[in-house]
Amino acid sequence: MKLTKYVHSCLVLEEQGKKVIIDPGSWATEFGDAANVVAVVVTHVHADHFSAENLEAIFAQNPDAKLFTTEEVKQQFDKPSVVTPQAGEKVTIGPFTLEFFGGLHAEIHAIKPVAQNIGVMLNDVLYYPGDALTPPGKPVKVLSMPSAAPWMKMSEAIQYLQEVKPSEFFFPTHNALLSDKGHQAYETVWLNNAAEALGLKQTILEPGDAVEI
Repeated sequence: MKLTKYVHSCLVLEEQGKKVIIDPGSWATEFGDAANVVAVVVTHVHADHFSAENLEAIFAQNPDAKLFTTEEVKQQFDKPSVVTPQAGEKVTIGPFTLEFFGGLHAEIHAIKPVAQNIGVMLNDVLYYPGDALTPPGKPVKVLSMPSAAPWMKMSEAIQYLQEVKPSEFFFPTHNALLSDKGHQAYETVWLNNAAEALGLKQTILEPGDAVEI
């Protein structure tokens, strides 16, 4: 399965010529060729993960594709293709098996209600938690690891790595907020130090980089 990382939290998985796109939000200025998409996952309603405009463009090319997302996203993008899975639900679509986790976005502050959020595991290989640090409660080979967010401290990120312990590698996501120096501090230094201390491997993927998993 081919994994390509794009800006911020947007990922594209490709297997047997078919694709799943995760979180093509408004910050995702590109996500490659959107042909042959069988499913899209939007983890929550925040604009850096959800863009109705990008979804319209994807579904214009792939009218039979399914959108797996939350009820809050469905309220803003209510199409026949929308599916709102529950935690623990598993779906097979094309060459992909998607298993869903979680339920709530990590809290930023009590002044604003907590959004719904779903995490997803693809083909029992890649786990993508969305904007939450919800462990899947099962082995993870490759972890999409948020590296910087208004809802997360670095100590929480390291604790999450310690709990999930991806057996192959983790790679930083949710990182468009960082400057060049921020990437160095959060990822090259702190997450790399955590990887060394925990016996894990970090792989840094720049937007457009692809790797086989």
